[in-house]
Amino acid sequence: MTGHFRVSEVDCLEIAGSPHRLIRSDKTGSTWARLDDDTVRLSFTGEEFIRLLAAPDTRLKRGHFSDQLAFRRLRCDYAYLQTLPPEQRSRILWQTTCAKVFLEAEARGDTTRSESTVEEIREELEQYVNAAEHSGQDVGRTPRAGQDYITRRFPCARTLLEWVRMYEAAGRTPIVFLRKRRLSQSSRRLMAEAESLLAECVSGYLDRNEPSQEQIIQDVDSRFAEVNAGRMEAGKPTLPVSVVREGNYRGLVSADHPETA
Repeated sequence: MTGHFRVSEVDCLEIAGSPHRLIRSDKTGSTWARLDDDTVRLSFTGEEFIRLLAAPDTRLKRGHFSDQLAFRRLRCDYAYLQTLPPEQRSRILWQTTCAKVFLEAEARGDTTRSESTVEEIREELEQYVNAAEHSGQDVGRTPRAGQDYITRRFPCARTLLEWVRMYEAAGRTPIVFLRKRRLSQSSRRLMAEAESLLAECVSGYLDRNEPSQEQIIQDVDSRFAEVNAGRMEAGKPTLPVSVVREGNYRGLVSADHPETA
């Protein structure tokens, strides 16, 4: 079997419903980052990647991030937004406008991604956003006489830059702002460590010995229990076991054992 699987930066790797973008690809393998949390990264050799693609909950979407498909997807996303409650839709599109206005200012050379630089033109950015909101161009409606306008408090530089990064990582779709729960930086680090440990355990399935699905599941449970026991002794927070309890790894280990899936 070849040790190199050709992938492109416009391809999307979806694992258990979570989309990933390509970070690096060469003859040794490829590295992918999860779209909703860039700190979570998975690496595979060419052989491991081919085996991974055999899993029922793994899909490689060729050209997913290409301009043509991104445009089609964006149209569908905006159509979906119209089905949401007005207030929720309005807030999502306001966040999208904030990200767009910043990117336009950055393209003009008016700002950089330094928080101090953003603060210098923050009032100007806020004016652009309010003007766009009042014109109705980003809220999916035609302005009418007597219609109320909602003027929201503009985000601080740090929050704005975080929104911009989220917006870009998701292919510039407003759907990214639908996330209901925001993790703290420490929670994101723990989740990243948990998923890295999970990937390390599951990669054992790709060995030539090919242990059974149930064996891998037992190994994962035991490994998390062992690591968390050590973390507790060291006074460190334990890794979130929800990563395991939700069964995110089961699809990865059931590709060649459909009778146990």
